[in-house]
Amino acid sequence: MNDYVRAVEYVDANGEHRTISDPEHLKAAAGCFGLLGVVTHITFELDKMQYAVLKPIKPDIGLAIPPLKRDDIPVALRRTFTDAQYQEALADFENRANNDYYSEWFWFTRSQQAWVNTWNTTDDKTGVVEYPSPFGTWLQWVEGWLGSVITTNPIFNALPGRWQAEVLGTLGMVNLPPFGFSSYGQTKIDENDIIKTAIPNALHFRRGV
Repeated sequence: MNDYVRAVEYVDANGEHRTISDPEHLKAAAGCFGLLGVVTHITFELDKMQYAVLKPIKPDIGLAIPPLKRDDIPVALRRTFTDAQYQEALADFENRANNDYYSEWFWFTRSQQAWVNTWNTTDDKTGVVEYPSPFGTWLQWVEGWLGSVITTNPIFNALPGRWQAEVLGTLGMVNLPPFGFSSYGQTKIDENDIIKTAIPNALHFRRGV
């Protein structure tokens, strides 16, 4: 949020009304830990509302965030990839991290796949949907409730920690789009898997958490 602040008005310790608008001074004000004074006004500069184009994928963890060394990948998760595949994956990772409007990488412990959710914006509202839908929102709430039932069940808690992690990781990946798999570890984007929605929906794609 601090990056969007353009001015701060406050009353200082001497009772004087002051305004900060210099970018360097704003950085100091952002880290003042509440000691700046009594803030009376904050001026924000916001981007205009646009739409997000979501194209989530589920690549192998070894290619989602390519390691500096292949040996950095835990033995249990190692796969055989060519140097060309690693270079392609590294270029894709760097491009997403540097250039996409929004980017996040999810990994569930012991899961062979990662969930890559990076997206860009558009002004074109053709095909915009409410995401998740009312039914999808209800379903997410049910999933959250079931998760609490499972994780507090004595039988589940009696399982070895590794098994628990694998079960929860698998369920977590299954519940994230895209939901259809031609093979476990989908890396290609099908047109049906593209979601165009308002940015607030894209940022809060999970409800009922």
